[in-house]
Amino acid sequence: MCDGSHSAAGFAGSRKKFEKMEPEHYVGKEITIVYDCYLCMGDGACGELESVFGTHDKPKYDPDGAPVEEIIATIEKCPSGALSYILDGVHVRSYFDKPRVVVYKNGPLHVQGEVDLIDDQNSDELLPVVDHYTLCRCGGSGKKPLCDGSHKENGFKG
Repeated sequence: MCDGSHSAAGFAGSRKKFEKMEPEHYVGKEITIVYDCYLCMGDGACGELESVFGTHDKPKYDPDGAPVEEIIATIEKCPSGALSYILDGVHVRSYFDKPRVVVYKNGPLHVQGEVDLIDDQNSDELLPVVDHYTLCRCGGSGKKPLCDGSHKENGFKG
């Protein structure tokens, strides 16, 4: 529940113009990795599988760099929805059965399940979210209402 602390933290509702690009597709022998940089908040869960995703400083996308099951398990840890995959011609982007919002300490809100996101700043613009995404809680994101990882740099505590 809101306690008004966003005012003390200097939360601002404005956001920068962020150029949305088409998601990138990395085609492998069995699986295609789909990466949407607009949704990425830099959580780093993908870095757990360095042979496929590389590191934060040297990202890469090698869909043949690990067994398909490991790639899928890593993609499903991505809280922002930036990563998804295509397997047997089906684009898989939904992983949660029931809607819920998870508050992560010193981080964003993780929305899971089918929860509509209505943007009252650009009501004619549909945000590209599916069944999971992250919402800014620190006020620093340039992609509000989505999180861009700014909480890591601005010292957000909450």
